[in-house]
Amino acid sequence: MFIKKYMQFEYLPCNICNSTKNTPLGKRKSAGVGLETNIVQCSSCGLIYPNPTPLLMDIEIQDYFNKPDEYFSTSTSRRFKLFEDALRQIECVKPEKGRILDVGCGRGEFLHVAAERGWEAVGTDISKSFVGYARQNFNANAFVGDLEKIDLPPEYFDAVSLISVIQYIQNPMKTLKKINSLLNKKGVLYIETTNEDALLFRAGDLFQSLKEGEKTTTHLSPLFPSFQMYGFNKQAISRALEKTGFQICDMRIKGICGGGRVKGDGYGNVFINLMRKGIIAIGGLMGRGHLLYCMAKKKEAA
Repeated sequence: MFIKKYMQFEYLPCNICNSTKNTPLGKRKSAGVGLETNIVQCSSCGLIYPNPTPLLMDIEIQDYFNKPDEYFSTSTSRRFKLFEDALRQIECVKPEKGRILDVGCGRGEFLHVAAERGWEAVGTDISKSFVGYARQNFNANAFVGDLEKIDLPPEYFDAVSLISVIQYIQNPMKTLKKINSLLNKKGVLYIETTNEDALLFRAGDLFQSLKEGEKTTTHLSPLFPSFQMYGFNKQAISRALEKTGFQICDMRIKGICGGGRVKGDGYGNVFINLMRKGIIAIGGLMGRGHLLYCMAKKKEAA
C-alpha cells in the first residue's frame, strides 16, 4: 500500500496554458488500492491530465525504479534498434553530431548507441538504480536527479532527446524551458511520446466503460505503474514547444510505440492483446497511430 501512503492529491490548472477549463474523459482507478481520480482534457490546448493530480513522493519514485532489469518490456537488442532509429532522425538535421543530452536516460542504452555513433553523450535520470546500471554496464556519463536541479552548463548541447519521458514528468513545461536553456543556438530537441489521439484509446475507453458500467478511460496511469501523468496530441505538444521557445521542424504519427516501459502492463489476456495490436495497426493506417514524435529547434532570438 505504499502508493496510498506516499501519494498526495492537488487540483492544478493545465500545465501548458494554465487554463482551468477542461472536458472530463472519465475516471481512472488503481485496482486493489482504493484510489481513483478524474482524467480531463484541457479545452484550450488539448493536454490530457489527472484532476486532481497525484503528486508522487521521492521515496515512492525510488521504490518503483529500483529494478532496472525488470522495468522495460522490450529487449535490450530491440531498444538498441529503436534508439538507432531515433538517432538517425536527429542526425538528419545534425549530421555533424556533437554533444547530446538524454533526459530520462534509464538504463543507458540510448547513451551507449549514441556514443557508438560518434556523439558525446550525457544522460540524466531520477533513479539511482538506473543510473548505476548505465554506468556499470555501458560506462555511461549519467547523473542522478531532476534535470532542473543538475548543474549543467547553459547552451552546451547540440541536441537533447526526450524518448518516452515527457508524459511521466511532473512539470513538463518547466523541463522544456530548462532544455531550451541547455541547447546552443542551433540545437535541436527530439521527442517521442504516446499519441493520445490514437484509435486505441477511443476503443479502449468504450470497452472499459462498458465493462465498468460507468464512464472510465484508458488514458494515462497516474495511480499505478508506469505512472503516466500527462497525455499529448499534436495540438498539445505544439503549444508546449511554442510557449517554451521552440519551433517545430517535423512532426509525425507512427503506428506502434515500441518503447515498452513496463512488463505486465495489464494486457495479459492473449485475445485482448491481439485485439490491441490490431487496433494499433489500423490506427497507424488511419493516421491515428500510437506514437507521436517531433523534431524542434530553438527559436531565433528577436
